[in-house]
Amino acid sequence: MKAIKPITAFMFALITCSVSAQAPLFLQPIGTPLATGTPTLRGISSADLNADGKKDLVVGCAYDNSLSIYLGSGNGQFSNAPGSPMVIGNGTIANTISDFNGDLIPDLAIANYYGGYISILLGAGNGSFTSASTSTIATGSYPYSIESADFNNDGKKDFVTVSAGANQAYVFLGNGNGTFTQAVGSPLSTGAMPYHVCTGFFNTDAFIDFTVANFTDSNLNIFLGNGSGGFSAGPGSPYTVGTAPRTVVTKDINSDGRPDLVVANSGSNNVSILLGQANGSFTNAPVPTFTTGAYAFQAAIADFNGDSKQDLAVSNALSSDIALFWGDGNGNFTAATPTLAVSTNPQNMITDDFNNDGKPDLAIAHFTFDKVTILINRTSVGIQESVKDNRILIFPIPSHNNQVTIKTADLEDDAYFILYDAMGQEVHKTLLTSEETLIDFGSISKGIYPYTIFHKGVVIGSGKLLFAE
Repeated sequence: MKAIKPITAFMFALITCSVSAQAPLFLQPIGTPLATGTPTLRGISSADLNADGKKDLVVGCAYDNSLSIYLGSGNGQFSNAPGSPMVIGNGTIANTISDFNGDLIPDLAIANYYGGYISILLGAGNGSFTSASTSTIATGSYPYSIESADFNNDGKKDFVTVSAGANQAYVFLGNGNGTFTQAVGSPLSTGAMPYHVCTGFFNTDAFIDFTVANFTDSNLNIFLGNGSGGFSAGPGSPYTVGTAPRTVVTKDINSDGRPDLVVANSGSNNVSILLGQANGSFTNAPVPTFTTGAYAFQAAIADFNGDSKQDLAVSNALSSDIALFWGDGNGNFTAATPTLAVSTNPQNMITDDFNNDGKPDLAIAHFTFDKVTILINRTSVGIQESVKDNRILIFPIPSHNNQVTIKTADLEDDAYFILYDAMGQEVHKTLLTSEETLIDFGSISKGIYPYTIFHKGVVIGSGKLLFAE
């Protein structure tokens, strides 16, 4: 099936085409799911680890203390990096990728759930890693999640991790050589059983902040940074969310320039939407929750359907599917159907462009299934076009990305839609014989095609369409 997009149009009277909520279309590339060999996969992240311009994956396995490194081929397929999988730590539950020693090569920090410490691995630039000189950093018991950022504005990467056993957040400041020093004021008290941490700029002071999802207390802590590695509770913190939140992610979902929060609540089978304010506080969205599948585990935010508005993907561990929600740009969402059925127990999930086509894809780690699912995004919003005559409207067909409907009015059955190839040769011509004409472009090869719409020999609309695989 081919997706059709507008490229350019001769801009005249603007006709805004209504685009109905379409079905999500994600495909698994050949060679996936990726087999790790052992279950209890936890912690998945992506970056270009070997400087080839293609996104790679890091996946932890808490059961056998292993870390799998997969190098991307740029088409959605992956292969094991040199030395992968490697045994590291004790319960490799989460990881974060950043340059911790200033050599411009991605490194790793790994939370070891059973060991109560963080492992630091330095990248070699080819997808392999070696332990740093100070390879382990003690934290509170059961570190569950980890994120990296520059908390003290010294140009060196730091990290924050949450201890599910001690109910604390630990902040460590990087020394620029792969070693770290615990920040003044760390650890910080959180709610009961903090399971996830997420960094962002929550107020207007340009200092990195972070939020913590507390599983037992069903709330979020907000910590605002002071630019030197210290943190204090944000206004209104903690915030009540749904039951048993597993993860929290941040992005501007209502187009006001401020980061918002999306929380996956495993106990109430929904996601909570909190809209960010300029002072670092949050308010419930007009529709504060959206129902998901069973045991919502991880949300991912991206423009999945190409309409320039942020959408949601949610992994549902017990219903073994991914729910998609199309955003309207104002903080509201509409559930897309059908959901994406995947293998057993999908939990941690990330979004990135794994095949270099400019669209956000998905990678999902399965907790009770020794696989990583890769889903390549083929969803398209369809056509939003401009034409010269206000009697012409072009609509996508939501369930068929290779079809359009052209609606006409008062054209006396004498209008034509003509498509041309790059040499200007006519490749398709349709007489618009009724007020609504369906055109199927399924047999046309991918590429850019100009079109014109004639009425009694006069051009009343023109533009270009991109047909993509």
